[in-house]
Amino acid sequence: MMQQQNKLHQEVKWLVENEVPSVLDHIHKLITQCLKSSTSSKSSKFHLTCTTSTCGNETIRGSLILHQDTLCGMEIFMKPTKTISTVKASFRSDKQWKLQQIQDAVNHMKAIKQLVDNILTEQECIDHCAEGIVCVLDDVIKELIRCQARLATPCQLSLNSLIGSGFAKMFSPPLPGDTLVNLYVLENRLVLNYYTVQQAHTNASLSPSKNGKLHQRNLAGRSLVHHAGAMFEHAGIRYEMATSSSAECIVPTLTNLLDTASYVQTICQNLKDKVIERLPRALYLFNNVNVYFFSLQC
Repeated sequence: MMQQQNKLHQEVKWLVENEVPSVLDHIHKLITQCLKSSTSSKSSKFHLTCTTSTCGNETIRGSLILHQDTLCGMEIFMKPTKTISTVKASFRSDKQWKLQQIQDAVNHMKAIKQLVDNILTEQECIDHCAEGIVCVLDDVIKELIRCQARLATPCQLSLNSLIGSGFAKMFSPPLPGDTLVNLYVLENRLVLNYYTVQQAHTNASLSPSKNGKLHQRNLAGRSLVHHAGAMFEHAGIRYEMATSSSAECIVPTLTNLLDTASYVQTICQNLKDKVIERLPRALYLFNNVNVYFFSLQC
């Protein structure tokens, strides 16, 4: 009994006093480096490339300037059909567009850094039990999941909500009256959806499949893109989607953010599994002799 107790004592003491702080310090460095990249003072220019088009030609392309979580400039070229001349529009010089998804994802990473700071910098004690350590790791994992989910699940917008949207009003000259646009983050990409609409020449009732519903889905199974032929009603007038196109660009800082979140989540889960496996067994033995060592030593 005593031999087993001593062995478990040394095993768990080493885990809590050495491996746990070491892993948390490693996580702290990873998150700090990731945040440094995500909050860089430099602006970056990216080119939007047409990825899908119902017309079979490059109907939308352009470029944008991104500074952290803010679009500082954007230029798009629209050509909905081969017979229509290309239309150019740019952000007004006095306008910027905040990308809430990026801001929220970065805030989740900052929350993780704060959690680890509370332990490593302030030497905050973890409760004298296995649940104390697991609780901290659970909090970190939850924030990591929220970070990844925020980038992978943009809001679903109906066609009606795109009419007169704030984003559409960012451009000069104004976008053509038959044009709807939407911009969102999807994982490590910025995606621009471009639609042209026309008055519908049908009295058919709006079925669920054609009432401006969305078809293309993200990883969470949520639809994002309206397809040509979709119908909706606005101000008592029925419209249908004439063309539907998308353009996108990869943002390296978002790739880094997602890769870091995924890697740190794996590290945390592995450490959590170790703690759950070892500490409950040791706690039963150690409590009998009043051995208390379940706290981090920096």
